[in-house]
Amino acid sequence: MAIEYRKVATLSELPEGSNLFVEVDDQPVALFRVEGQVFAIDDVCTHDGGPLADGKLCGFEIECDRHGARFDIRTGSALTMPAVENVRAHHVKVDGETIYVAINDTGDLPKEAPPSPASKPAGESKPAAETPVGPPVGQDDIVAALKTVIDPELNVNVVDLGLVYTVQTRGSEVDVEMTLTTPACPAGPEILRNSVKAIETIAGVSKANVKLVMSPPWSPARMTDDARDILGIF
Repeated sequence: MAIEYRKVATLSELPEGSNLFVEVDDQPVALFRVEGQVFAIDDVCTHDGGPLADGKLCGFEIECDRHGARFDIRTGSALTMPAVENVRAHHVKVDGETIYVAINDTGDLPKEAPPSPASKPAGESKPAAETPVGPPVGQDDIVAALKTVIDPELNVNVVDLGLVYTVQTRGSEVDVEMTLTTPACPAGPEILRNSVKAIETIAGVSKANVKLVMSPPWSPARMTDDARDILGIF
């Protein structure tokens, strides 16, 4: 099936380092221009439906201005909490000054950004291969592990409650920033301990570093629909 491109904008409407909202076949799309390339993803944050075109662009990452979820503009991959689902990345081509976009309904774009080209001087020897420490740790695995950690007072997992702010990996180590529903939450120490234990059960993880943060403060707006259903909040 042939890809059908639609004219959506011109390069003059999308300066370097900027974002732009457009519609393609009645679907909201966010355009970005970084390092001379144009990228397109769904203009809908998968955490709460916020418009990504209104967010802050940091290199190849867009940060939703509602709760700080970040996505890779090249692939649509969700990079940080509270988003746990990717957005679609769409096909883009530029002809002269005109930008064309085709909606990606086939999922044939790469799920991860291609590696940067090597910049070694010619003739430089390759470094010795490092001993692998285990399979790469994916964010989906970390999120799944954290979903087993339950707030004992509310009986809802910490992911759906919106307590997890950021998740980063450094080799075999995992760094997590999370919060509590209130600074004086009596279950706080138990939640933090259980989060560390859950992450360290993942194959390939040598250490989990869980940091408690109180800024920005937690609010019910961070909860998922599943958490609202459990708690009877409509």
